[in-house]
Amino acid sequence: MASGVLAQARFKEISMSQESSHTVFLRYRQELLAWLTQQMQEADQARDVVQELYLRYVDHAAAHPVENPRAYLFQMARNILVDMARQQQSRQTDPFTHEEMDAIGMVDPNPGPEQIAAGKQRLRLLVACLAELPELTQQIFILNRVHEMSYREVAEQLGISVSSVQKHLAKALRHVMDHMKTH
Repeated sequence: MASGVLAQARFKEISMSQESSHTVFLRYRQELLAWLTQQMQEADQARDVVQELYLRYVDHAAAHPVENPRAYLFQMARNILVDMARQQQSRQTDPFTHEEMDAIGMVDPNPGPEQIAAGKQRLRLLVACLAELPELTQQIFILNRVHEMSYREVAEQLGISVSSVQKHLAKALRHVMDHMKTH
């Protein structure tokens, strides 16, 4: 609903020079929607992407001539799908937040003697669990989760790709979570 209101407001803002880009977009809208629906398997998301394409295309076409609008629009659509896939992959490779780690008892803001002893035991379990992992995976876990370095910072420090950091961290987190839940 809100995107429809935005589209109407945006449509009213289109100047005479941009109207041709609006007309061009409308010529390919149904084809884009059909292709995106097929790619995404989700009609509502496809409509949202078409809306995003419209806004980006009209803004771009106002400042830059587009020689092959159909090719340009489909390339924009592919780029948006790639961005969405990257975002989804990023969420999948970081399945456990710091809060989830806290939920399994890794941190207690006001520990008493009993909690201190239990915390030390959990820390020993964590160290033993991490020792079961390859050294690089251990380093990535410690840099990201203990030293709170970003994926990019870890990648730069270790001389590896961000994707490698994500994969190693996902492996470490699954291992730690599985191990800690059973103990």
